[in-house]
Amino acid sequence: MNIDELTRLVRTRRSIRSFKPDPIPDEYVDKILEVARWAMSGANGQPWEFIVVREMEKRRQVMEIFVKQARMLEENSLNFPKSTKDYLKNVSTFIIVCADSRFKAAYPQSETSEQMAAMYRENSERIHIQSISAAICNMLLATCSLGLGTVWYTGVSEDITEQQLRDILKIPDKLQIICCLPLGYPKSEQPTTRCPRPVESMVHFNEFDTYKWRSDQESCYRFWRVQGSDCAVCIRVCPYSHPATPLHDLVRRAVRRNAWARRIALWADDLLYGRQPKACGALPDWHARQ
Repeated sequence: MNIDELTRLVRTRRSIRSFKPDPIPDEYVDKILEVARWAMSGANGQPWEFIVVREMEKRRQVMEIFVKQARMLEENSLNFPKSTKDYLKNVSTFIIVCADSRFKAAYPQSETSEQMAAMYRENSERIHIQSISAAICNMLLATCSLGLGTVWYTGVSEDITEQQLRDILKIPDKLQIICCLPLGYPKSEQPTTRCPRPVESMVHFNEFDTYKWRSDQESCYRFWRVQGSDCAVCIRVCPYSHPATPLHDLVRRAVRRNAWARRIALWADDLLYGRQPKACGALPDWHARQ
C-alpha cells in the first residue's frame, strides 16, 4: 500500500451506526484480529485481549447492556447527544477490547523518590492506553478496508457497564475493558461528510503558535453571554455568545441533538443578529493573543 492508498482509506473511514442484518464471514474477523496483533506497544508488551461475541444469546445480552448504558447516559449527561443504540440489533459480531493491567510493570518505573515513582507510574498509564489505542486504530482501518463498518464505542469502560460486561463475559478483574467494536455491513455505501480541521490550524513549527490557540468554551460562555456578541475566532455563530435565557438554553440543547435544529438555528441567528460579528469591548486576559 502506498501513501495515496493509505490516505484514501483514512479519509473514507467513518463511524458507522446503521448496519445491514447480513452476517460477516469468520475470515473477515480473523483478518481484523491479525492486523490488531501487529500493532506497536510499549516495551512490546502486547497487553491486549480480544473477546469476540458471535453467539446469538450473548450478542443479545451485550446489546441490552449497551441500550441500558445509552439510557443512563441520556438521564445523567444531559448535554451529550442522544443515542438509543437500537442500531446494534443488526450487529453480527462484537469485539470487546481489553487491556491487561499487569503489563504496566514492563514500562519504566522508579523507586528513587516518591516524586519519581508517581511520575513514572502516571506515565505507565499513558503508555498502556496508547498501546491499546494503536491496536484499535489498526482494527478500525482493517474493518474499513474489508467494506465493513464499526464504531469506536467507549461507553463500555463506565463502571456500571463494565461490571455488567464482566459478569456475562467472565472477564477477569486484571483486564481493563477499553472499548467495543460492533462489526457489520453499513446500510449506506455513501460516506457521510466530515470536516477535519485544516492542517495549518493545528500544526506548529519549532514552538507552539499562540495565534492558533482555541478559546476555552466555558470561558467564552461566561464572557460572551454578558457582552452579547460573537468574536468569530472559532466559528461564525457561537452558541456560547447568547445570554443564559430559557429560550437560548433550549436552542443550545436542540442543536446538540438534531441536525435540522442546527440548520434552523444557523438561519435564525443570521436573520435576527446578522452575519457579521458584533462590536464589543476589550477582550478578557485569557482571550489575548501573545
